[in-house]
Amino acid sequence: MQDYRMIQVGFVIASIAGVFGVEPSFDVPVINVTVQEGDMAVLPCSVDFLGEHKVVWTDQWSTLLTLDDRRIIDDPRISIERPYTRDWNLHIRKALYGDRGQYTCQINTNPVKTKTVMLFVLVPSKIVDHLSTRDATAKEGETVTLVCNVTGVPTPEVTWYKLPNEGLQTRERLDLEPGIFSDIGACAYTLQQTGIGTAGEVLIIHNVSRYCDGSYECVAYNNVDPAVTRKIKVFVEFAPEVTLPTKRIGQLSGRETILDCEITAYPHGLAYWMKDNDEIDLTRKEKKYEVEMYSGTEDSTKKTLSLRVKNIEHGDYGEYTCYAQNRIGRDQDSMILYDYSINTKPKTTTQQPRLIYPTPQITNNIPLKPGQQQIFSVNGPGTSSGNTGFNGGDRKGSQHPRPVDKGPNNHYQPSEETLPLGSRTGSTSVTSRVHVIGLITSLFLTLLR
Repeated sequence: MQDYRMIQVGFVIASIAGVFGVEPSFDVPVINVTVQEGDMAVLPCSVDFLGEHKVVWTDQWSTLLTLDDRRIIDDPRISIERPYTRDWNLHIRKALYGDRGQYTCQINTNPVKTKTVMLFVLVPSKIVDHLSTRDATAKEGETVTLVCNVTGVPTPEVTWYKLPNEGLQTRERLDLEPGIFSDIGACAYTLQQTGIGTAGEVLIIHNVSRYCDGSYECVAYNNVDPAVTRKIKVFVEFAPEVTLPTKRIGQLSGRETILDCEITAYPHGLAYWMKDNDEIDLTRKEKKYEVEMYSGTEDSTKKTLSLRVKNIEHGDYGEYTCYAQNRIGRDQDSMILYDYSINTKPKTTTQQPRLIYPTPQITNNIPLKPGQQQIFSVNGPGTSSGNTGFNGGDRKGSQHPRPVDKGPNNHYQPSEETLPLGSRTGSTSVTSRVHVIGLITSLFLTLLR
């Protein structure tokens, strides 16, 4: 009902304009229209008091597109839509980036009246496949260049990520500035400042190592959904590294054991086990040996080579060597398989002989004169227990001292110290010196009496 009334109003205005000679005019101000590629663009044009005049649309090259409500150009995407009688809107379905530019709505007055509309078409980010890097392979020490060629309007921003490798859980963003050398982890990166297009499209990995391998991802986005990504795998070739979890392993005769060998390399080449410098024969009828290679993932650079030894015999004990080789180099490491029964035999222990050595005693049986100090004597091997006040052992072939005389004259009795052999280093010389000094002092005091 409302639309019907608007149409009636339009006819009335047109009649009045025809009677009184009112000039047509545009009642919508100049505006700009922005659409995303693939959407429909609506370019508005409303005219008051059109009367008997005509409305046409032209593009930036002055090509006639429509006349009144009829399409002139041979492009089925273009049409005139009139929700109201004064509306002459130009519709462009599935707009393309090439449709951008200036469009003009004209009225055939004298002079011609015009109204321009600028059409902007946004283009989502896109990665140009044939101009971008697929997978890259390099040897350690070389330089790797990864290219992610992108297009879009406005110009997309490119961000690089290092995708999870073995043991990692989340991707790592490479926060880089164009033209600035940056160390991230074990790798050195540079974003090329000038190149195919946008800064950041080219990622350079300097002096690449095995720790820089894996998958890289470039993400291009220009605030026009959706963002686009591309994954690039980097393979770094390096010589094998052989690692044995253990260097010695024991097992009882008649049982079986498994020897593991970890090999890190790219690419993986030849790998095998050797026994006492001879290659193990896997074709034996009794199937004594089994070899298996396994790894965590298909692209993993680390693999485990296991050797299962069944029904172990005496001749199976010895040195086993894990050997690996590729076109870059080679490596090997050895381990020992020994008879574990030697660890189950009882062990005999020999106790060290113990030596009883008397400690020094105080000799109180010598009277002191005014001004004299208390004399201490040490009982040791070879001393006598005469008037000197020393209670020692017998000189005649005795290796141990006699028990100390615990007579009534000795108010301080010596204690005994039990020492293992070898712990008396230097004690004999000290004891001899103390003994001589005590003997001389006692003789001197006796003479003074």
